[in-house]
Amino acid sequence: MERKNNLLELLAYIYETELSFVEDLDNVERSETGIIENWSAKDTLIHCAHWQGELANNLVAVSKGNPPEREDNISRANDAIFELHRKDSWEMAMAGLKDSYQRLSEQLQRLTEADLTNLEFFRWQNGRPIWRIIAGNGALHPLAHLAGYTRQHTGVKRILAAYEAVLPRLSELDESPGWQALLEYDLTCFCALAGQKERAIKSLSSSLGLSPDYQDLARQDTDLDSLRSEPGFLALFPSEIPKSEI
Repeated sequence: MERKNNLLELLAYIYETELSFVEDLDNVERSETGIIENWSAKDTLIHCAHWQGELANNLVAVSKGNPPEREDNISRANDAIFELHRKDSWEMAMAGLKDSYQRLSEQLQRLTEADLTNLEFFRWQNGRPIWRIIAGNGALHPLAHLAGYTRQHTGVKRILAAYEAVLPRLSELDESPGWQALLEYDLTCFCALAGQKERAIKSLSSSLGLSPDYQDLARQDTDLDSLRSEPGFLALFPSEIPKSEI
């Protein structure tokens, strides 16, 4: 029950964060028309709501003995979501956000601890338990997209603060190095986007210490572009320091 309650609190907090994000938007940002390469605030919220709703739908399907469904090409699916909803009104977007949050919370309420640790609900779990899918779609995914939007506008520090607020709860979900490394890596990204370079490098070092698997991602992740010339960042990838600097 503790993990389920933790997740329910996470979903509620992220929904409130999304509502706060909306309240901070000015009239220009609310009326902005996005393009597929550069989503508007409305597109961002619709995208997050869609994947939460899709997870809720698939949990319902499994509970009824029906096969869950998912587009294998996620990039293509995201483009289709954008095109389908690009003319939706703000009222429709907000209604969809509320509906997806409520439906996912309802499905989470019905899951047992055994369900939450199940590795075979969906064929695309790749060794991840259901609780991690829910934490990803319900918390990490929305925060990442809100940060992605606000780095082009304002408010990245506020998204960082939201992540910091839920980080202890996320950390309590699982003590494994893999999960802790993911949380540290996400903190790295939020700090880098917020201009907190020293803290970002420290978090990245912690993440790589827990799981070297994040090295390849860090080398190409555009969220970390502001760190690439920093000595602390370069020290984490010594083989990539130019010979003239050694």
